[in-house]
This record gives sequence, C-alpha cells and structure tokens, in this order.
Amino acid sequence: MTDTRARITEFGNAFGWPWVAVKFHRETPEAKPRDMRFCEALKEALSSPVVLTAGSVGCPGAMRSFGWAGESDEGLAKDMAEKQGLPVATAKKMIGGVPKLDCGVVAVEVGTRETPDVLLSYAQAPTAMKIARAIEKGSGEAPRPVLSSVMSACGNAAVRSHLTGELAISFGCDQSREAGDIGRDRLVIGMPWERVSELLGTMQ
Repeated sequence: MTDTRARITEFGNAFGWPWVAVKFHRETPEAKPRDMRFCEALKEALSSPVVLTAGSVGCPGAMRSFGWAGESDEGLAKDMAEKQGLPVATAKKMIGGVPKLDCGVVAVEVGTRETPDVLLSYAQAPTAMKIARAIEKGSGEAPRPVLSSVMSACGNAAVRSHLTGELAISFGCDQSREAGDIGRDRLVIGMPWERVSELLGTMQ
C-alpha cells in the first residue's frame, strides 16, 4: 500500500500532476457506492475515493464501457444520434470502436488506496509530451493513441489503457468536460499501472 502511494507520487513528480488511481473490482468493495458519472468521480477522488457500480454510475456511456449495459449498443446509439444529430448507423460505428470490459467487473473504485489497474489524469499537454518521450526512449517507437470524442474518460482512457496496456489520450467529450470540470487546457490521459515502473526507469 505504502509502496503504491509512493510510486504514484514518484510518477506525478516525474511527469506532472494530478493522477488518480482506478481499480476494476471483481468483488464488491466495502465502501458504499456513490451516484455520479465516472468523469465526475475523477475530480471528486482527488479528495476521497469513490466507488461506482451499475446502479450508481449514472451515465449510459460508462455503463457500456464497464460492461454493465448488455451486448446491444442500439439504445445508446439512438440516444447519441439524437443528441448529436448523427445517423444511427454512424453512432453505432463510433460506439463500436470504444473498448469495454467484460461483465466480470462489479465495481470501479476511483481514487483507490489499493494497487490500481490504471492511473488517470486531467493533464496538460506537457505531461502527455513527457510520457510520449519516455515511451519513445524506452521502445524507440512513438505511441499511437486512438482519439475519439465519445466515452472519453471511461472507455477511451480508463478501459482502453487497461485492456491494451498502452498510453491512452482523449480530448474528452462534451459531457465529461462539463461533469469532470476539465479545463480548456487539459487532456484525459490513461496509463496502465503495469507500465509505471518502466516509464520511471527511462527518467533515470
């Protein structure tokens, strides 16, 4: 536990702040779930952990990203098409490109004190640049993050970085930027926990 917190502090000091530790639980944690969006929870978790479940997350996009919305994207696609003035077929294609967890995850803890699965940040561009440079230094290849305007914090940052084991960068969607109070100069960045020590090693 202490080592985990120290590692997060070291990572933040090296690449820029803030970072929030996120854990995908396959057993229900003791903490009571709170009713809010995932992107909002990232902001709240800077002061205290937030546990989200299918009954509390309050966002169809997060429900889908965390594997809590069933197999069909039809309802979400129709809602997105209506709100954004898109053909339903286009909305379905956009949604289909966003990764999602399997149904084994029962809760998402944002700001966890345990060893996390991913670190997330509403970060400024210099942080993204430093991380990209560290990845290039370690592998000799530039990262190639996927950019999307839908399910940005939940699916295209947290889940994508967890499932791919790679850096994930998102500009944020309208809902996440408002609910998460994401500043105009901020990006949403996801970094798998398994890569943290590797990237810190490139800074030495």
